[in-house]
Amino acid sequence: MSILAQVSNLQEMQAHYEWLYEVPWAGMDDPGNLTFPKSLYDINRVNFYRSYLKELKRAINDGANVTGYFAWSILDNFEWLLGYTSRFGLVYVDRNDLKRYP
Repeated sequence: MSILAQVSNLQEMQAHYEWLYEVPWAGMDDPGNLTFPKSLYDINRVNFYRSYLKELKRAINDGANVTGYFAWSILDNFEWLLGYTSRFGLVYVDRNDLKRYP
């Protein structure tokens, strides 16, 4: 199931459950596929969060009991399975000098 299909299922989940306390796909990664300049203008990540939050708001409007939402990570971080090859953060971290790029 694609991420966007999962996002669309938020409303269906609300109909079958009181609500989920944790939604495990609340972030997206880029497994080292983007170059540095392209990572700063990551339209796929922007569209993912835009779609996710739009559907989350629609579920709230329909009565879902949502008390909070967090992106997976604000900064790129170390992942146990993938090390530093995957980027989950909303802020790009240059691994050479640790400079942050929003």
